[in-house]
Amino acid sequence: KNETGNVLPSLLENLYRFGFIFVDGTPLDDESVFKLCELIGGFVLQTVFGRLYVLGNTGLTHADIAYFNPALNGHTGHAYFATPAGLQAMHVTHHDGTGGLSLLVDGFKAAKDLYKEDPEAYEILTNTQLPFEYIGKEHVIHHFRPILEVDPIRKELIQLRYNNTRVGHLVHLSYEEMERFYDAIRLFGSILRREENELWFKLTPGRVIVMDNRRVLHGRSEVTGFRKLVGGYVSMDDYIGRWRAMKSHTENKS
Repeated sequence: KNETGNVLPSLLENLYRFGFIFVDGTPLDDESVFKLCELIGGFVLQTVFGRLYVLGNTGLTHADIAYFNPALNGHTGHAYFATPAGLQAMHVTHHDGTGGLSLLVDGFKAAKDLYKEDPEAYEILTNTQLPFEYIGKEHVIHHFRPILEVDPIRKELIQLRYNNTRVGHLVHLSYEEMERFYDAIRLFGSILRREENELWFKLTPGRVIVMDNRRVLHGRSEVTGFRKLVGGYVSMDDYIGRWRAMKSHTENKS
């Protein structure tokens, strides 16, 4: 806490530093996730899933396997958007079964490992454009983007798009390009799945996780029983703007 007892500046600082934070003591109503997103970014993003989304593993509400029980490999959300959500908040408000462990992977760290082990594979994943897509009853979204997006001036990694279930046909690649791409993505996928790169934990009612969706991959183990998860999204620009404003205010007062 700072001198006023406000924990928000330290939360935003830790989110920027580590890529995720936990917020404990959160009420179990759906709107609490909405209020937390507003607190962090000022606005809650409207997406094809609504301003809040609820995963109840009771049927296909949207064109997404997350609405069922199977395990989900580590992935980033909204890979098919021109501008994916910057932050994602998730709150498991009820679970009367087993499984459903949550997974986090630091994609930036894994990308650095890839660069060290195979710079050519790293370059392939920064230069190969993939057709990420979402096909639902009311929405069809399709964008070509690389898995690893690098700032063209500073040459620094700025975001990942990693979701194998959202990649369309690779008909734009030659056989040689496709072969090199598959070799590179296999290596990167194996790095992401290394035990030392995976953080597994149980999300329980009252504990919300907020993660940097452009850096941190998330997933889960298979779920049994009824599990309700409430989530929301925040723009990266809104979050970074609020974090920098608070940081500047704190520095000026000191």
